[in-house]
Amino acid sequence: MKKIFLTITLLIPFLFVNNFILADFYQDRISLYEKIQQNDIKKFKKEKLYLNLFLLYYEKNDIENLYKIATSYGTKDRIFGDLIIFKTAEKLSEKSENIKARKLYFTIIKKFRRSKFFQEAYFKLGESYFKSKKFELAIPILKKYIRRFRKYKSRSYLYLGNAYLEKGEIKRSCYFFTKLLKYSKNNKLKFEAALSIINSPPLINSVLKNEKITLKILSILLRNR
Repeated sequence: MKKIFLTITLLIPFLFVNNFILADFYQDRISLYEKIQQNDIKKFKKEKLYLNLFLLYYEKNDIENLYKIATSYGTKDRIFGDLIIFKTAEKLSEKSENIKARKLYFTIIKKFRRSKFFQEAYFKLGESYFKSKKFELAIPILKKYIRRFRKYKSRSYLYLGNAYLEKGEIKRSCYFFTKLLKYSKNNKLKFEAALSIINSPPLINSVLKNEKITLKILSILLRNR
């Protein structure tokens, strides 16, 4: 009984001091922590000084130093490496540093296959190539994505439909737009697909052969007029 009482007595000041030291660390970085699951926060270690630097650079939007940390410490650390790389890639994308961002997304796909960011990085890589009009690279990535994952499936259908449309491959473009119109619950994306179809005479001619899809397009356009 005395041992238990002594242990509790010694632990109380330790916990108080430890919480006091870490309080500012957590409070100053709420904007980032809100995006991370609580279980991951508990894994943070005080000795990870480079993680502290990453968080400071992240808040200051210092993309040059973020990229340096992501390509050095990020690739070596098994606990936080994927977090550092993915969040840095997002910042780089926001600043239109697309080549560097794609390099980091590819790093997650190659080195962190069990990461919770793997699926999103896979999609973001394809999306980045699509937005840069690199359709030959975007198409195979997005097609692989829709075979494996579901989260961004509707948007992938939209990108693939538009990518094939840009390439002049009307049948394939029609196939992916039809998939989106049939199975997606996202009305905004369905409206975008409908607009792409009606703005392309070859696509309209192809879609008119399918009465159900034609009626669906008309219904979507009427709802969003």
